[in-house]
Amino acid sequence: PDNSLAESGSVIGMIKGAKSEVLILQNSMPTRWGRGGKKVESPLVAAVLAAARRGVTTRVLLDGVFYQLDPAKPDGNDDTVRYLNALAAKEGLDLQARIIDLETIGLAKIHAKGVIVDAVWTFVGSQNWSENSFRANREVGVAIRATKVAAYYRRLFQRDWHYSPPSRHYLLSAQRV
Repeated sequence: PDNSLAESGSVIGMIKGAKSEVLILQNSMPTRWGRGGKKVESPLVAAVLAAARRGVTTRVLLDGVFYQLDPAKPDGNDDTVRYLNALAAKEGLDLQARIIDLETIGLAKIHAKGVIVDAVWTFVGSQNWSENSFRANREVGVAIRATKVAAYYRRLFQRDWHYSPPSRHYLLSAQRV
């Protein structure tokens, strides 16, 4: 938690510095942090939205196994997909979010935590995008500036994205934004 939300040298700093593209593969990405009535927007989600509002092409691919896809339960990846896609539609942003189609891809789950920025920077780490992971856990993350590394992970992301159609979860309740 010492530097996980730093403006530079962290995943949030990378997203805030994005100029053309942000690709996110994550197993958990709640839109709000906090407890009870004191919930606030996740600073990571805020950074993602700010990038999209600056004109950065932004894609988010989330797991559908451990973070519920039950429309009746709040704070799941289904809610994040609905929220991001509805805001993108409302504001005309180049932002899309999907739940990964694990069956088609032949995977059991997404446990990865990665971000690729501008086809140059790659972040890989252990952090879920939950408040606890960023504020209370001793996690690890590495930001690598190397186009070959970014190209490798970008190809994997694009393959997974291609085989994961737009989520039915967005269609269920885009009006919630």
